[in-house]
Amino acid sequence: MNRKWLSCICCSIFALLLTACASGDFPMPTPSTILSVPPGYTGNPVFRNADWNPVVQVFDAVEMVLVPAGCFNMGAFGREADEAPMSTQCFDNPFWLDRYEVSNAQFAAFSGMAAGEPGWPEPGHPRTRISWVEARAFCELRSARLPTEAEWEYAARGPDGLFYPWGNDWQPDYLVWPGNANAQPAQVGSRPNGASWVA
Repeated sequence: MNRKWLSCICCSIFALLLTACASGDFPMPTPSTILSVPPGYTGNPVFRNADWNPVVQVFDAVEMVLVPAGCFNMGAFGREADEAPMSTQCFDNPFWLDRYEVSNAQFAAFSGMAAGEPGWPEPGHPRTRISWVEARAFCELRSARLPTEAEWEYAARGPDGLFYPWGNDWQPDYLVWPGNANAQPAQVGSRPNGASWVA
């Protein structure tokens, strides 16, 4: 899947990046009304990004966002070959997703293990040079899991099917990419304008 719409595109050509953990098992916020189910909760999916008010909660010192129940069209026509065919994906229940990439400090705090050292060891930089197996094991240390591709794309695009997490227009200062990154990552959370509709 071509992920031009993700907020961290180019951290290193040779380094995988541990981007996020997800979970449906952490406690869900209690809706404030007992008369009806608010939009985004089980039984009342959202149909537009604007229907959702972001919910942020801290679990074991990690900020996570609640991704609401809803549907979106995954993929695209007429762009890259690996984006087709477009298919509708639905989530009956909300789920939690890390608000930011996993930092080196968080990786160390949960005793994450990886064969390679991070490419950029500063505590606030995202954890790089990590395999899929190591990323999965790290999420399990947190009683979480890696998000699926559909979950990841839904959290980035939403029911509106945005091309970028912030909208449909290219904003080079909203993300880390080859034009402004100098071949290295930025501090986690340093591009707030590039945040998606759930953050």
